[in-house]
Amino acid sequence: VIKQATMAWLDHYVMGSPESTGPQFQWVDQRGQWYSSNTYPVTPGAQIVTSSSQPRSLPLVPYLGGSGIPFVPFAFKAPYALNLKVPAATTTTYVVGAPKLSLSYSGTGSSTHVYAQLVDNRTGLVLSNLATPIPVTLDGQSHTIDIPLEPVSYTMRPGDSVTLQLVGSAGLYATVIPSSGVLNVSNMQLT
Repeated sequence: VIKQATMAWLDHYVMGSPESTGPQFQWVDQRGQWYSSNTYPVTPGAQIVTSSSQPRSLPLVPYLGGSGIPFVPFAFKAPYALNLKVPAATTTTYVVGAPKLSLSYSGTGSSTHVYAQLVDNRTGLVLSNLATPIPVTLDGQSHTIDIPLEPVSYTMRPGDSVTLQLVGSAGLYATVIPSSGVLNVSNMQLT
């Protein structure tokens, strides 16, 4: 697909061929289905927003209870995490792009990152098999961060939902010298 699209672009813009370069925007969802739009940027639909202001704490223990296995480049549903469930879809909804996480927190310890991932509640798989490192400052003070997560392409059919997991470690980003601490979250919002 990439080779064909590259050749069509080169034929059109370099060689002057009237050949079409195809749709302006394409994506593939978790089921391998292709979608496209003849306009870019695509007109966005209604945003999906979910939040929690319930105070919760996340112990930051190296390698235990996080996402994946240390030094293995795969993300897995974490057995221990701060979870924020997105309500189930009522109609077919295409989630394409980088969801945004807003986080208010405090904490102490030597950790410099926590990790966010989206888990398909039906399959238990992490969307796009990716966890996003979220920089944190654990100095005992209150902080707020707004950060985009890794881009995803996911089709939510009616009844489908995802859960945002905030975890203390991720095999994708394991370090030789582990760090620890505690993260106290006072507010989380996913858009």
